[in-house]
Amino acid sequence: MLAAAMPLARLVGVRGRFLTVVGLAVVLAFTVLARPEPSMVRASVMALLALLLAAVGRRARGIPLLCAGGTLLLLFDPWLARSYGFALSLSATAGLFLLAPGWQRALAERGVPHRVAESLACTAAAEAFCLPVLVSLTAEITPLSIPANLLAEVFVGPATVLGATALLAAAVWPPLGRAVAWLAQWPTDGIVAVARSGARLPGAAVPWAAGLAGSVTLLAAYAAIFLNLAAVGARKNARKNTHKN
Repeated sequence: MLAAAMPLARLVGVRGRFLTVVGLAVVLAFTVLARPEPSMVRASVMALLALLLAAVGRRARGIPLLCAGGTLLLLFDPWLARSYGFALSLSATAGLFLLAPGWQRALAERGVPHRVAESLACTAAAEAFCLPVLVSLTAEITPLSIPANLLAEVFVGPATVLGATALLAAAVWPPLGRAVAWLAQWPTDGIVAVARSGARLPGAAVPWAAGLAGSVTLLAAYAAIFLNLAAVGARKNARKNTHKN
């Protein structure tokens, strides 16, 4: 929403701190319109903190911003610690900050186009961080979620912007709101179609242990993969140093 609103604000001549005020208003208004669910509140608080830092000339950094936003929300409402939506939102965002940049560089170095590398790295990183939480809830792993998310990604921006615009337009003139909502249904239907089609494919869901046992088992598998990759990398570096000598 900010990506859509801020260029429009600049186009009509809004500058400086007034631009920050516009950004704050957009975030708050969208949070109210979309309803303050845990994941929405997390995103909104982080956006507000980033805008405030920009207003005072400070650069927002991902992980400190995520930690600050999450801590503030938990202090305000400790029961969020029991919300799967809040945990998944924090986990996905942490994956984007911690894993996605390195994975994107690795893909780009192997000749993958920038946009494809970015989408694939972000989707896989978010999924990797969310899985330990998801398996405790669903008792299954969904291998097809990464390609499904990649396909659905193209619909998310239009669905979000058009949906919010429809709500605002309906408050001004209901027929206009219905017209924009008719447009918004198409990208929304696209997301639903990807989800339903992916769920019907063979291997869409693999049974896994539920609860804490499932999460711990998956984290142990992560640790084994990490140690194996680290050992392979160390052997490659050792061979390179041997050849150089």
